[in-house]
Amino acid sequence: MSLSKGLPEKLVKELAPSLAQLDVALAQLAAQSHDDSVFLQAMPPLPVLRAEVSRILKTDCLGACLLGVGSSNVVFLVWFADGTDAVPRIRYMPNVHPPLKDMQSEFNSEIATMQFLASNTTIPVPRLLHWNAGSDHALEHPYMLTSRIAGNSHGCKQWQEVPQEQRLALAYDLGKVQAQLFSVPLRAIGRLKDSDGTVGPLPGYRYPFRSSKAWLVAQVHAELQTISDRKAWAAKRMVHRHQNDGVDSMPLFFAVAWFSLLLKAIQDLPDDLLDPDPPVFYLRHPDLDSLNVIVNTSGQLTGVVDWQGAEVRPLWAWRPANFILDTSPLISDGENNEIEEIHAKVVREQAGHDTTPSKFDPRWLLYFVSGQHSVMSSRAKLNKRFTRWYSSLEAENTGRPAFSALERLVNVRVSSA
Repeated sequence: MSLSKGLPEKLVKELAPSLAQLDVALAQLAAQSHDDSVFLQAMPPLPVLRAEVSRILKTDCLGACLLGVGSSNVVFLVWFADGTDAVPRIRYMPNVHPPLKDMQSEFNSEIATMQFLASNTTIPVPRLLHWNAGSDHALEHPYMLTSRIAGNSHGCKQWQEVPQEQRLALAYDLGKVQAQLFSVPLRAIGRLKDSDGTVGPLPGYRYPFRSSKAWLVAQVHAELQTISDRKAWAAKRMVHRHQNDGVDSMPLFFAVAWFSLLLKAIQDLPDDLLDPDPPVFYLRHPDLDSLNVIVNTSGQLTGVVDWQGAEVRPLWAWRPANFILDTSPLISDGENNEIEEIHAKVVREQAGHDTTPSKFDPRWLLYFVSGQHSVMSSRAKLNKRFTRWYSSLEAENTGRPAFSALERLVNVRVSSA
């Protein structure tokens, strides 16, 4: 199939980097032995797509072509006689197979997030033209139809390849995006239910969380629940034996003791160590990597896309854009530090928040509670990570005493191993 067959010459030229990136993505799928037909299952025949778009927008759709594929979405471009175009994005998760109800819930939250951002910020997000969270229609999967943001994904050019001044300018622009997210405080941890900013529960939970402590505690309870079914827990460890160094690398008694003491420690933490009074939380883009940042030919930010999985989280759970924080290979230590400082400085100046991790740094707690470590880790790895964090805490740190019992368990078990 020709990816850009019939695409107007103007769009071929403008979107050349995106089309080239699509070729790379499809080649990578083939190299990883993925069957492209899995993704093609989510692709309606182009005449069907054109007919559905024409029906929705009440205008004749002249053509359609594939624009992008991801782990859970297939993206198209459609164009019209008046020279305008739009982007249909079809939700499809071939490797996960979630229940339709769960997929629809996440999809509806993404719609609510985009509406909320459009109403409460000037962050450039695609304009929603139409959406349908069901499957009883011509396209057979949840989908949205949006405007196209001018420009191409920054992922179309490697971060290291663009001029330095463009990297610094984009760090500044992304800092402004983050500052705007910090300008709209919300009252619970979860994900958005509507355009008014009502926060609903995270997947797997019945209610949103009103504090960081409640959120962390719930995740430890979930880990202990996993361990409580001994046979099922052992079976999961067997599935992931290449990551956890083998089923027996974390004995059952140790997993129960480790996470029970972690639970008690979090419950004993001073409330003000995790949240201000009253607690406030902020919307967070789930995957702010270079593929979801749209830039023009000068490298200026023109849009931020793919808000699927966006959640409302505490300030301490903030992190810079993935490709700024996790640049690999490093451009240079000096420039990487400068980029991170530019990003953080904009947030400080425009939102009044210092994103420098506190001396307690609760992000480590999030790491311990959210990684399914009773399944995915070995005793040695888990203890090593905990010891690294605990050793970094100064003696007078108000959060340190709560973890002293867990520290004793780690040392006893390590020394006797």
